[in-house]
Amino acid sequence: MGRTRNNGRDGALIDTWYWKYQGVDSDLSAHLKGEERDLEDDGNGPRQDRRPQLVKEQVVKIEVRLLKELADEQVPRTVRAVEFAVVCPALGIRLQGTDIEALRVALWSKLESIHAIRWERWYLVQISPASSYVGDIETGFCLSESTIYRGVARDGTALMRERPRGRNYAEWRYGLWPGEYQDRNGHVMACIPATEANERSLEEFRARIRELRCRLSELVRPEVILQTLANLSGVGLPAPEQREGGAR
Repeated sequence: MGRTRNNGRDGALIDTWYWKYQGVDSDLSAHLKGEERDLEDDGNGPRQDRRPQLVKEQVVKIEVRLLKELADEQVPRTVRAVEFAVVCPALGIRLQGTDIEALRVALWSKLESIHAIRWERWYLVQISPASSYVGDIETGFCLSESTIYRGVARDGTALMRERPRGRNYAEWRYGLWPGEYQDRNGHVMACIPATEANERSLEEFRARIRELRCRLSELVRPEVILQTLANLSGVGLPAPEQREGGAR
């Protein structure tokens, strides 16, 4: 005795679910910090305390359908099996099974994976002034390297996230990925991918700076410092140049 479905592959629509993507807020993102918030409109429009959104909120519609298998015999037919199908037409997702809660969990996981932002490490690199606070007058520099992250949202928006300097456990800050990165003073900083090759090159750069520091230390040893000061053009250091704004 054969069996057939009485309501076809699509089944009967019995419910509609909505999955909400919270978007990404400028500066701080509740969604990416794993916090929950209610997106239902309270009738007064969007909340005034929300930060501008870099990636817009989205609501995804999901159809819940009932599938029945009936015995191929005279009516009234006997129900032989019942299954559920959860369907997301906008994304072409269809899951089918007998446990509706398991289907919901699996679908939520799939939707979160689709909308997840994959972050890649990048480095901000610059030479900046540095002082040891040992002497009254100091002239020094350091090679500074800071980590930021670049990600692309599902809608194609390029994003940046970073933590405030010196605060490893602070909340993430979010912004659009800039065409160029500037510090607080408006100076453009180099921004490079955190590849293994770049990491090796930066380590070599740091090693060369350490070697330069050792060689400069040799020039101010007590027995040679007066000779160094009398022959600065012969120690291999470049002469200062006049730069933009009159600074040296």
